[in-house]
Amino acid sequence: MGVARIGILTVSDCVAAGLHPDVAGPAIRQELGRMLATACEPIAELVPNGIEGIRDTIVDQVDVEGCDLVFARGGEGPGFCDLTPKGTEAACERMMPGFGELLRMRSLGQVPDAFCPGTRPASGGAPWSSICRVTRPRSARCSSP
Repeated sequence: MGVARIGILTVSDCVAAGLHPDVAGPAIRQELGRMLATACEPIAELVPNGIEGIRDTIVDQVDVEGCDLVFARGGEGPGFCDLTPKGTEAACERMMPGFGELLRMRSLGQVPDAFCPGTRPASGGAPWSSICRVTRPRSARCSSP
């Protein structure tokens, strides 16, 4: 059995434009290192909000990079420009209703702001892979145009 390849997708207009550093991607990588009993190979990507870009990046992480699991973070708020759930759904062959809510509820005891009614988690699967949305409230430092 080889090393698990895990996709980490940060979705942010501000980070993609170079206005802010990517703190979500490195935080996910750090948590994976802390939580996993074996080594993994993280495949990190950064894209602005947009259904096609999110979909295409997730599909590339699964089909080309061979990721066993993809974590996507950002763009899950209630705004019209927050498109990560739709991009995630477009990349998945089947959705896993309730899984994102389960993850959010489990993290509530560890991260006080993990439950935010305005966020929209989405989780699903593609052949041989799972795709999870990592949900945290949107940063107040950046609003999309």
